[in-house]
Amino acid sequence: MAKYENEQTIPGTAPEVLAEIASALSEPHRLKLLGMLQAGELCLCDLTAGLDLAPSTVSNHMAILKRAGLVETRKDGRWMHFRLSASDPESPQAQALSWAVSHLPESWKTVVPCSPQGECCP
Repeated sequence: MAKYENEQTIPGTAPEVLAEIASALSEPHRLKLLGMLQAGELCLCDLTAGLDLAPSTVSNHMAILKRAGLVETRKDGRWMHFRLSASDPESPQAQALSWAVSHLPESWKTVVPCSPQGECCP
């Protein structure tokens, strides 16, 4: 079983960290992705189906969220899975994530599975 990558990829001072987080949260599609991940771990195909965007576009959004420390990834074979970051509750990432998700509309927190039987990925 693959392990989650929980690496800090934002070097530098606190202002740089906050700017990276703010930038990641500044796009509505990324906010909706965070809302969908409230339900738990999701694969890229579930996230793609939920936003009706190309997989490459969703993947780019997820890379930005990961770089900001807001999501973690796990690769299982050829499938990439995402979940909200389990960072220290006092970290800027955890506080920003908590604030952002608490202010999202409930309709943004729904998950549209890519396949009703979950056949696309393990």
